[in-house]
Amino acid sequence: MSLLIKICGITRVEDALAAVDAGADWLGLNFWPGTKRCVKPATARAIVEALEGRAECVGVFVNASTEDIQRILMDVPLDRIQLHGQEEPRMLSQFSIPAFKAFAVESSADLDRIPSYVADNDSYFLLDARHPTLPGGTGQRVNTELANAAHGHGRLLLAGGLRPENVADAITAVRPFGVDTASGVEHAPGVKDPAAMRAFIQAARSVAETPS
Repeated sequence: MSLLIKICGITRVEDALAAVDAGADWLGLNFWPGTKRCVKPATARAIVEALEGRAECVGVFVNASTEDIQRILMDVPLDRIQLHGQEEPRMLSQFSIPAFKAFAVESSADLDRIPSYVADNDSYFLLDARHPTLPGGTGQRVNTELANAAHGHGRLLLAGGLRPENVADAITAVRPFGVDTASGVEHAPGVKDPAAMRAFIQAARSVAETPS
């Protein structure tokens, strides 16, 4: 399978369409109210409907209750759920669509939690850089040695500070199953730059197709 590319923090229909036109596979819709990239359910639904199934839409939640997420799912036909807080492993199985866990890491001890959330080699998990107050979208890079140490648990999605100018090097160093960017392709938080998205995806695809 080719490299999976996720553009996260989509807040506008036009940005979603531009991301898919550029070649994105997954789009992240953030429902955490603590970020400027937070999207209202009505807007999220409009984005999903405008895409007409051309990409998977991933709902990003941070320490939301199962009930709160279920209410969103009643309004927004998401394809997947990304849990980016301190959720327990059992929460991954509480929904009618697939869910996966994101991990904020800064030391090898942070990797010890991964096996409890990853059922098999076909399961996804995401690595992001740890920040003292924010769960993600900070533009900070994940340590390459840590990312490589996480291989073998499942399908690794690499996030954290990825931009058009560094994503090729990150893929070469880590060889993840997929990459995820938000702040690296924006004019401002939640406002995407179409040219940056195209450049990011082109850079990622070009190196991913090169034999390691």
